[in-house]
Amino acid sequence: MTDTTNAKYCANCACALLQPGEEASGTRTARVMELLRQNHPPLDAELSAFRTVAEDTRATLDDLDSTIVQARELLENLLSARQHAQSRLDDTKFLLHPMRSIPNELLIEIFHHCIPKTHRIEDPDAVDPRGAPWLLTRVCHRWRELVINSPQLWTYLLLNFDKHAGFITRRQCAYKVGLFLERSRGLPMTIDLGSENSVNDHAVLPVLAVSIPRWRHLTVDLPRSSLQCFPATTS
Repeated sequence: MTDTTNAKYCANCACALLQPGEEASGTRTARVMELLRQNHPPLDAELSAFRTVAEDTRATLDDLDSTIVQARELLENLLSARQHAQSRLDDTKFLLHPMRSIPNELLIEIFHHCIPKTHRIEDPDAVDPRGAPWLLTRVCHRWRELVINSPQLWTYLLLNFDKHAGFITRRQCAYKVGLFLERSRGLPMTIDLGSENSVNDHAVLPVLAVSIPRWRHLTVDLPRSSLQCFPATTS
């Protein structure tokens, strides 16, 4: 009887035998394909080869699993290192940003051009937090300190009563106007008031009246009856 232990083909049926390592390329032999398509057991001569392949493959899988674990750990370490590097780069770019080197005097000059000076309905007025100088105080600590301590940025007070009537109470309006005047620190003021409706009883008018001696320019577009809170203008 022919020894088929190390034979490549079965001596009885001439079918290709599965040899150890033959599955490494991922390609199935014709014999394996044949066995997989039907329900017959392998030949006795094939069993030893299949068992050897099974043992070798288990060992290969263990090695691959170990390598995958190491690769995942390496990938996680690389991703973490990249995140730290990106963070350092972002910090450096932030610290080297040209805005940080602009002198305060130049910033104040730029801020001057941000102050709204029209009655256009789309423009914010002196109590609107979406406009300068209020908005500038919320950009960063440096800008806040600079704006609050620059009284010249608080000397143009534009107040459109019709614009903010829906989102701020009269008491809140009076408070913000008072704060606005306080931050101007006694400098001459330019006051621009506008409304199509009477504001005769508005809480902000007495607050404004206190600053009358500092008014350098006054533009009023109000009903005449609303001026009675300003003795200097009605005398």
